[in-house]
Amino acid sequence: MFDFLFRVDADSSTGAGHLTRCIALAEGLRSRGYHIGFVGAVNSHLLRAISSVQVPLLSLADKPACRCLIIDSYLSLDFLLAPWPLSLPVVLIDDETAQVSDRPMLVVSPLGNAVALENHFPNAEVMTGVEYLFLRQQIKKARIARGIRNCGIERTDNFGAKVFITLGGSDRSRLLQRIAEILVESLDNRVEFTVFGNANGLRLQAENLSIMAEFSNQFIDLSAKQADLVICGAGQTLIEMSYIGVPVIGIVMASNQGDCGRVLSGSGIAVIDGVDSIDNIENDLLGWISRLFPAWLKAGWHSGANQSNYDFSLVRAAGSRFAQHQEQVIERICEMLR
Repeated sequence: MFDFLFRVDADSSTGAGHLTRCIALAEGLRSRGYHIGFVGAVNSHLLRAISSVQVPLLSLADKPACRCLIIDSYLSLDFLLAPWPLSLPVVLIDDETAQVSDRPMLVVSPLGNAVALENHFPNAEVMTGVEYLFLRQQIKKARIARGIRNCGIERTDNFGAKVFITLGGSDRSRLLQRIAEILVESLDNRVEFTVFGNANGLRLQAENLSIMAEFSNQFIDLSAKQADLVICGAGQTLIEMSYIGVPVIGIVMASNQGDCGRVLSGSGIAVIDGVDSIDNIENDLLGWISRLFPAWLKAGWHSGANQSNYDFSLVRAAGSRFAQHQEQVIERICEMLR
């Protein structure tokens, strides 16, 4: 029997964020000696992330038994809870407050609205606030590496600047294509672009554009050590880049990223919201780049400024609040077994 069983999905529609934040909790629980398992739909190209914490991925058909169930999924709670007894302690990781339940449980929603959560889960204990975010050890090490790399100084020229583009494990081929087109057409030819992750639909070739088809742990290390700018969805990757201290632009690609985009943009982090049409992203994306790195833009889009009018310390300052209470979250989850 597992002490803690994570019920999590990570595929082309949900992306990898649910999986990576669960891995952060699994790291903390395993370090305390607990027996951990994962169950759910996880794409094959994301399985390596689970292997990094050496926990098994099981099938629901196996009917795995556990002492506490940790849920991070958009499926209905009734469906998710059906295989297990009513008496089983439950932890729900929620980031869009779409679920409703009167079941006693622990709800961890670092980016959620506290009032809405209390209304949706009247009998639950709720933990909310960016201090309750949870991040993998690799992310925490990357923050240290990033600080050593730049000592607080960000690049403003365009000589060999590196832009990393990723939409993670999700399938957003049309959006990825449009982002790549905008950047290649509008930024100086000396800026280097690398696309990470699912790029099957990318039909664009340029001498300064390369593709790393696998979105893996290597992305984090390379971002910390090399990236001058990361463009990503407004989800877990945006949180991680902000924490590490990498200049980043997050794009709200789905309704479940709304809370993340709202909270992080309120801290001064660059977020593009309301992308109703892929064609509408150009002005917002280049508008942010003109604030962050005006020297990168070609003449037709040049803002006239030679220096950034953006305070890069905002990213690192905002990120410094993230996960301050991560150990408290893990300790509280451990108490579910007592």
